[in-house]
Amino acid sequence: MSTTKKPVTTLTETQLAKAADLLPEGVDFEGLTENLAGMDDIEFPRISCRQGKFYFTDDPGDKGVEEFEGVVLHYCNQNTYWAGNYDPRNIVPPDCFSGDGVTGSKTRDASGRFGDCKSCKLNQFGSGNGKGKACRNQMKLYIQVVGQVVPYTLFLAPTSIGAFKQNYLIAKVTQRALLLHQVVTKFTSYQKSQETYWRIKFDVSSIYKG
Repeated sequence: MSTTKKPVTTLTETQLAKAADLLPEGVDFEGLTENLAGMDDIEFPRISCRQGKFYFTDDPGDKGVEEFEGVVLHYCNQNTYWAGNYDPRNIVPPDCFSGDGVTGSKTRDASGRFGDCKSCKLNQFGSGNGKGKACRNQMKLYIQVVGQVVPYTLFLAPTSIGAFKQNYLIAKVTQRALLLHQVVTKFTSYQKSQETYWRIKFDVSSIYKG
């Protein structure tokens, strides 16, 4: 198994400052950013979504919530491939990774794997279990959760990516001539009838032009 360092994405101070007014009362934003100065890559706390609830900690006592609000500071595609079975309880560095969903971290080999994501054999339907892909396609959101000090990251599964890009970003935000960081987004976990997995719904909670 590869021992490659787990990739993270840089979030700039400018992006952090867009939602500075959402910090808890009494928090000094300028002082906060001093803590982050000189860090090329920052891996922020992660929001996990399982069984219809969002969890912000690994604390066994965390009962989770069905919805929360925050400002989306940044989003990007992310493709990740593990040669073995993915185990969320024992995450190891991936064998290939793409932080933009375009180019993988490994060069194309003779069998057509890695390199360009679109044409990679591991990123085609049927390359994984059943009709699925061997490569895990996700979208990574950086979110300033209302009332929290540092941003969180939330990974969207393919079943929620379309809802975010088309139903929300295009139809509910851009169509109203708003920028994504100008609105407070409500995230709600829900399940369609006869489906065994959960989806995420996105709504404009309020307009925020900080």
